[in-house]
Amino acid sequence: MTTTEHQQRIRKELDESGASSYGASKFSSRYLPQIIHKDEHIMAAVYGRYKADDSTIGLSAGMLVATDKRVIFIDHKPGFTTTDELTYDVVSGVKMTTSGLFSSLVLHTRIADYVIRFANAKGADKFVHYIEARRLETTDDVTSQNTRPQSYQPVRKIEEDALSFLRGHEIGVLSTVDRSGDVHGAAVYYFVDDTNRICLITKANTQKARDIFAHQQVALTVYEESKRQTVQLSGQANIITAAPKKEIVFEQLIKPRQYEDGKRLPPITTIHDDAYVALQIAVESARFTDYSQRD
Repeated sequence: MTTTEHQQRIRKELDESGASSYGASKFSSRYLPQIIHKDEHIMAAVYGRYKADDSTIGLSAGMLVATDKRVIFIDHKPGFTTTDELTYDVVSGVKMTTSGLFSSLVLHTRIADYVIRFANAKGADKFVHYIEARRLETTDDVTSQNTRPQSYQPVRKIEEDALSFLRGHEIGVLSTVDRSGDVHGAAVYYFVDDTNRICLITKANTQKARDIFAHQQVALTVYEESKRQTVQLSGQANIITAAPKKEIVFEQLIKPRQYEDGKRLPPITTIHDDAYVALQIAVESARFTDYSQRD
């Protein structure tokens, strides 16, 4: 439950961010005190209209908020709330066009593009400048300190039997968790890289991509029925942003395979009009089980 002081601070920071009084009065703006942390501060915000998905007729009201810690997309209405949270290291660019009193803004990220139309020009301009400044800071920090990205996770030692089994297979069931806590499973192609990370690809708007965007913790199950052997592993999934590594992942996974009805590309290539996302799983635990030895 938020305090009056917290609510007043959020409203003040919204005003200072350039958000219009109209935008500040909308449902999404009034919901912000519920998701902005006490030690987090709004630096820029833009409110407008967006298209929820390809099946939607018309536009919905949405908001992009840049804080000192993250970028938040929010669409809140009575009985309905959707939010996406992005760290600055997955933001790849921002673009604004202005016509008359209103602006259109596109936030490009490694996951998806967020398009806000009919936005207040003043607020959109401040949002663009803040995002660009943060991207420069992120690039400079990584370059000057020669550090890993914030999403980097170390890989724990994988037992040789589990590692050998994983390298000998290429299909598993990836389990993810959505924002509501519901579990989803999907069959995926994968391979193990030279750092013992599990690499895979998906499309930006698939269920598993949206789930990983909200919760990085995932599980992968690989099974060989004829030998009654399986590996069950869990770990943290992260987006691969380095271009050379992404190219390697695409080359390994986007290639024709032999199916019963002929040689074809993997099923994921049938999903059109969406960007590929390369992912890697830093393994935290892996268990190999040979059920044939239990007879």
